[in-house]
Amino acid sequence: MHSDEDRKQKRVRDAEYYRKNLESIKIKKAAYYQRTKEQHRKRNAENYKANKEKRRASGAAWKKANPEKVKAAAARYREKHREAIKAKRLTYLDKTKQWNKKHYEKNKHSRDEYAKQYAEEHPEKVREYHRKCRNAKPEVYRAHRLRRIASLKTDTNNSPTATELKAIYSPGTKCHYCDNQATAADHFIPLSRGGKHVMSNIVPACKPCNSSKGNKIYGTEWTGRPNK
Repeated sequence: MHSDEDRKQKRVRDAEYYRKNLESIKIKKAAYYQRTKEQHRKRNAENYKANKEKRRASGAAWKKANPEKVKAAAARYREKHREAIKAKRLTYLDKTKQWNKKHYEKNKHSRDEYAKQYAEEHPEKVREYHRKCRNAKPEVYRAHRLRRIASLKTDTNNSPTATELKAIYSPGTKCHYCDNQATAADHFIPLSRGGKHVMSNIVPACKPCNSSKGNKIYGTEWTGRPNK
């Protein structure tokens, strides 16, 4: 019989051996796993099938108790398989869009209520999310915002795309109201005054003119910046 002191000394020796031979132990473990990988997978699959509910409950309980470890593991997986994840998303992009659209239409009321509640409870997170979107893809975000504003004023199916809007103030294009370089797309007749979000009502404008004009009617309420 081994005494408690003997067992304690053995644990100390084992720990010291592990520290000194960490790399070689890792290599041996990896080699052993490669040799027995299929056996391990088969045994795990059989065990999971035989204890499905128990394993699911155990996994769910562990995830709930270790949220930070779950996040870290998910981050490591995404980093390791970034390209594969991106390729898979592109493969199922159309199907995902169709599913999301059907799901939203089916659950529109509950989804809108949840989004409203979340925005009220987490205003800072919502503002930060929109700020990141604007900085990452300003043209896409601007086009989306304009489509939303114009949704009650025109058929959004005929709304200009982000590419078409950007082309309006491409390099070398002058502002419709002065000779400065155009940096934005402006609704000649403002949306709030009955104008439509269509290409025929959108002109290139510089930022000063766009800000100065606001929602005024050109020619009557606004005739240009005084010191342009």
